[in-house]
Amino acid sequence: MPGQDVGLYFDTFVQVFGGNPAYPCIGAMHTLSVRPKARSLLLGKDVTLELSDEATDLGVTVSPAPDIPQPLGLDGVSWSLDCVNSSKSGRFAARLKVREWDFRSLELPMSLGHNKVRITETFGPAQTRSPAFDWTYGIRATSTFTGQAAAGVPMTVSISGQLPAQRTTDQTGWIYVYYSEGESASLTIRNLYDGSQA
Repeated sequence: MPGQDVGLYFDTFVQVFGGNPAYPCIGAMHTLSVRPKARSLLLGKDVTLELSDEATDLGVTVSPAPDIPQPLGLDGVSWSLDCVNSSKSGRFAARLKVREWDFRSLELPMSLGHNKVRITETFGPAQTRSPAFDWTYGIRATSTFTGQAAAGVPMTVSISGQLPAQRTTDQTGWIYVYYSEGESASLTIRNLYDGSQA
C-alpha cells in the first residue's frame, strides 16, 4: 500500500497511518511530516493532507490547505496542524491523499485535548471535617500551551490498600481525593502528548 511507503511523524513522534492515535493539544501548533521510504512509489507525486469533518467543529486547520498539493521529494513534506483556536476536546483524523491515483491512506486518528499539562496548585493534605473521611488532597492541572485550567485531564488516583482508579479533573482543573486516617494518597498525571509526567 502506498500509505506504507512513507514515514509519518507527529512533531517528533513516529506514527503510522492506521495506527495508534496522536494527541494534539488545545492551544498548540503541531507539525505533521511525511518522508518517503527507499524506493517509495510516492516519490515525486503530489500529495495533500486531509482532515476529517470533525476537525472543523473543533477549530483545527491544516496548512497548506487540503486543496494545495506538495511534491513529495526525498526530504519529505510537512504540514502545520493549527489547534491554537481550539477550545474543546474531541476526535478527528488525518489522511494522506494522492490525487493522481485517487488514493487515500488509512487514517491517523487524533485525540485533541489538554494532552500536556503541569500541576500549578495543590491543596493539603488537610484534615477534613466530613465524618466519612479524615483527609483531603487535591491538585490543579493547567494547560502547558494556554495557561488555562485543564478540564477532563485523565489521571491515576492511588490510595494505599486500594486498587488504582482512573479519574479526570473538573471544569476548574481541580481534582480532590478523600481518604482515611492511616492511609496515603497520590495523584499521577501522565501527559498523553509525550508520555511525560506532570
